[in-house]
Amino acid sequence: MARALAIALGDNFYLGGRRIITDDPLLQNRTAIIKGSGFSFVIALRYLLFIRNHGIMHIYSRSERLFFFIILFNNYLFHLPLKYIFEIHRLPQKTRFFHRYNFKKAHMLVVVTSFIKQGLIKIGIPEKKIFVAPDGVDLEPFLELRKKTKEELRRDLNLPPDKKIVCYVGTYKTMGMGKGVDELIIAFPEVLKKNPDAFLLLVGMDEQSKLEVEALIRQSGILEENGRVVAFVPQKVAQAYMVASDVLVMNFPWTEHYAYFMSPMKMFEYMASGTPIITTDLPSVREILSEKNAYFVKPGDPQGLARGISEVLSNQVLSDNISKQAFNDVSKYTWNVRAENILIAVKN
Repeated sequence: MARALAIALGDNFYLGGRRIITDDPLLQNRTAIIKGSGFSFVIALRYLLFIRNHGIMHIYSRSERLFFFIILFNNYLFHLPLKYIFEIHRLPQKTRFFHRYNFKKAHMLVVVTSFIKQGLIKIGIPEKKIFVAPDGVDLEPFLELRKKTKEELRRDLNLPPDKKIVCYVGTYKTMGMGKGVDELIIAFPEVLKKNPDAFLLLVGMDEQSKLEVEALIRQSGILEENGRVVAFVPQKVAQAYMVASDVLVMNFPWTEHYAYFMSPMKMFEYMASGTPIITTDLPSVREILSEKNAYFVKPGDPQGLARGISEVLSNQVLSDNISKQAFNDVSKYTWNVRAENILIAVKN
């Protein structure tokens, strides 16, 4: 997102942070290193000094406490003519004073799903100041990867060339919540009954989670020749695994967060990979995906998941249709498009 804003704004953009390491030439000269203690109010004062010295007029943030102190100190100490844009990825479990202050003082609230927007409206935030902008993807790495055949990518990644690879990319849990990996492992022996050449590939676990997941795989009776767990890898390598696979699985369970508040970057990367997607049917997912570009299964239903995987593996026409449509549709969800849409909304 920072890179997309740098492309759109050029010298009028700064990426702020206490420690920014990047080899991106677009960002290297547009960083604002704001050093200081861990207290948000100290860092806020230093940001405001930088803002004043560089003639900045718009503040865009996702850090609620830092955002609060920047607005508060500016109102009472600096009096700079600033406009504030606050991005929200989940509603607070309990709306506190500083949340309401941020919501009230922000000129625009950027949210990643319409359900977050509706939640804000329910607590009295004017609809006109809320802008829905789902997360996005950078298409360039996928366009480069897709110049290679699946066979070439599998050779590079040491994957079996003759298997039907069913792949999940991501962590085992997020915020303490499972992400459907257990259900996928439970489902996979059923997939093997109809597709003996299927291969389960789980990519992106930390080392502790990798050990737990490998134990679950052994307990499920999945042999080494039919499954593998790959620990955390760089993003470009994870993307290569996506393109090299035959099916990509995104089977989030039904929780309030997953059903209404998430906009997973993985979903957009899956779409860009050109590999067919199997996903659980959740309202947040439905904002982006449909039966035209993905195959839906019920959350929390390993048997249904197994049937869906088998259907996509055996039906080449279906597989080709949904993967091609997903790739066509993802062009609306690049980071550059997202940045441009937000900037247009800010100007209006």
